[in-house]
Amino acid sequence: MSFIDNLADAHDFPAGLVLRVLGMAESTYYDQRARKVAPSRRELDDAALLEQILKVPRRAQFAGTYTSRAIRYVAEGDIVVVESRGRVDTVRGEAYDNTYCCVCRFGADGLLHELTEYMDTGLADAVLVPPPRQA
Repeated sequence: MSFIDNLADAHDFPAGLVLRVLGMAESTYYDQRARKVAPSRRELDDAALLEQILKVPRRAQFAGTYTSRAIRYVAEGDIVVVESRGRVDTVRGEAYDNTYCCVCRFGADGLLHELTEYMDTGLADAVLVPPPRQA
């Protein structure tokens, strides 16, 4: 259920009213709802490609041990942001030196509850070989 649906249901507001107050086009909202019910062809293709990518370990393309070093971090409340740099050569002799930004959220129990990683996907596309597409 979306934020809009939750808000509308919690306060018994019509979805259209919530959309007008938030300045959101109704067509965007209803299009997004329809996608959740019937994903587009592109969404299906993307999901299939992701499944293929996850089957082939990228580390098999590395000639040595992949190392990553934290360059800086910022912590505030339950959020820690870490910038790091990775280093390894591929089996084809190309450098795969990527930069990462990880946004971590820790719970009151001290354990990691959420991690979002950002990286240079252009470098990964240029240097790492994607898995073969299955017909």
